[in-house]
Amino acid sequence: MQGYYRHAMTCYLAPLVAVSIALLTSGTAHSEKVTYVIDPERSQITSSGRVTALVPSLAEQQPGSLTASLGGTLSADFLDGTWTFGGGSEVEALAHPAAPFQPPANDPSDVDNLAAAHPVNPAMFQAAARNVHVDILSGTLQEGGSSAGLEVAFTQGQLDVASALLQLPFDSIDLAATLPTAMTQDAGTIVRSISSGQETLTIPVEVEFVYGAILPDDSLLRLVGEIVAIRELSLLAGDINGDGAVDLQDFSILKTNFGGPGTLAEGDLDGDGQVALSDFTILKEAFGSVAVPEPATAWLAAAAGLICLFLRWRPGRHV
Repeated sequence: MQGYYRHAMTCYLAPLVAVSIALLTSGTAHSEKVTYVIDPERSQITSSGRVTALVPSLAEQQPGSLTASLGGTLSADFLDGTWTFGGGSEVEALAHPAAPFQPPANDPSDVDNLAAAHPVNPAMFQAAARNVHVDILSGTLQEGGSSAGLEVAFTQGQLDVASALLQLPFDSIDLAATLPTAMTQDAGTIVRSISSGQETLTIPVEVEFVYGAILPDDSLLRLVGEIVAIRELSLLAGDINGDGAVDLQDFSILKTNFGGPGTLAEGDLDGDGQVALSDFTILKEAFGSVAVPEPATAWLAAAAGLICLFLRWRPGRHV
């Protein structure tokens, strides 16, 4: 009889020990790999700059031809309102509605993105950027922080150039091979919002690429605009910040906005427009739940079960 109680207590305590260890080890936060889809209707970039001393500034070849809509994806590691980039993003300039541009493309499959001309005499200089793709190689963004500090690079694209006035032949410049990497400047504040199970990330963009067309560093390409990207969130009850877990971060958000009007991102979990006791009840009941269990927690729970099985059916024991 004594052995039975010892066995029962061990099986009862083993899961509690496992959970306690899991809670203690959960203090080490793990980032989440996230992918956002860029919204073309709200994301665009406008180009400016110079091409040697002959073209001191860029003018539109057609109305709006220096501005392109953006598509593609952003990929980063996300943790506690911080995004860490390390490649894998694909920011794509989309086909321009005013195309085709001059000079004509050599390949009919080329996509016209942007077009520029000489500010005084368009016949002196015409250029068209085609098939442009950019990646974010490194850098960190913080919610509510500056947009500066991202290392960006062209991964694809060409600049087709011609001059009818100077009778220069058609030339195609490989942007990925010619333009160096560059760091984004402070163009504004990073904004993150959550509504109806959807997270929206807004990144102001300003970046300058300095390169040599004839002489070292004689040319400049400046890109200014905004990227608005969207990610669908798992609809986990109580997960206010959308990180896939109901934890102290969610409680802190609810506590900050308690007693006033709010959205889901501010703690309104029942959708009545107020952050109130009913929302706290939802959070309390879901506290500790995760969209996908931590591997360590799952392993510890399994280990607890194995302990009980071993004690009950260890070799030489008969039930």
